[in-house]
Amino acid sequence: MDAIGEDTVTVDLILEYCKTVWEKRQCQNYLICSSFGTKILTKHIKDLKTKVADEVLDCCFMGLIKQEQSPMQYVSCAVMKVMFSGEQHAVSEFEFCGDTAFGVLNHRDNHWILLVFYHHLHRIWVLDPLGELPATLKEILQLWKSYMAVRPEHQHRWKLLVKPHPKQLDSSSCGVFCVQFAEKILKGEPLKFPQDADSVVSYRLKMLQLIAMNQDPIEDICRLCGKSDLSEEWIGCDNCPKFWVHFNCLSKQVKTIRGQKYSLFAKRFTHAVCATKLVAQTTCVCILPQLLKNNICYKLFLNHCSVNCL
Repeated sequence: MDAIGEDTVTVDLILEYCKTVWEKRQCQNYLICSSFGTKILTKHIKDLKTKVADEVLDCCFMGLIKQEQSPMQYVSCAVMKVMFSGEQHAVSEFEFCGDTAFGVLNHRDNHWILLVFYHHLHRIWVLDPLGELPATLKEILQLWKSYMAVRPEHQHRWKLLVKPHPKQLDSSSCGVFCVQFAEKILKGEPLKFPQDADSVVSYRLKMLQLIAMNQDPIEDICRLCGKSDLSEEWIGCDNCPKFWVHFNCLSKQVKTIRGQKYSLFAKRFTHAVCATKLVAQTTCVCILPQLLKNNICYKLFLNHCSVNCL
């Protein structure tokens, strides 16, 4: 599915909502959007405050390639993991397109390293945000040689390339730095950018913006269960045409809705992103209690209510 551009208002709303997610200790996990076929959930957004999930990296790299109109191929995090593991035969027929490709390796499942493959030169440029250690380079090269050994094409002698680059100053921004490296490479710019804490936060927000600007149409997918079942009753947000959930999925999240009229509830449904702009306007951004003729404030996705939610 091709990604589509988003209007500025929608992007700003999503970014504003994401900031509220970062501020909360806990939040309802649901489908925020889909970008280049990858589903982004609330947990992915929340995690981005301190780390970067595979899904976020996949979306950001695809967004950068589209933004720069680059012919470079991106190898997903899932495929990279198998390539550099003991299950390499499972992706032995993976098709590399063109001469150059990006891939982000989750080294030992706790650190992201950017790899740039130059197939015509049989070289791999390794960009480790912490700096390239000889032991790590040796491990990467050995695993790559093992992978090439199970591929059908003729074997060549591969070598690793290492060049100076900015290094992370904390223990959690490796994924962010990999995205920064990729952007500079795609733009043909020198590998130079600020490394301070405030700059890293701005890079994380830029990653969110990149995802928000490249959303797939998912109006036929329930934001709670992530499935498309057209036989179910649906509830749509009053403020936008994009956010839809199954009535049954929503009723499971809000137990006290059982017994209420579907039509009445549907008229007052506002999803979290749109609700962000309504916080200052209403007592409860979920459902106004007086409209349901009781004193219950239904807690949907955001706890922005000035009264106690259930």
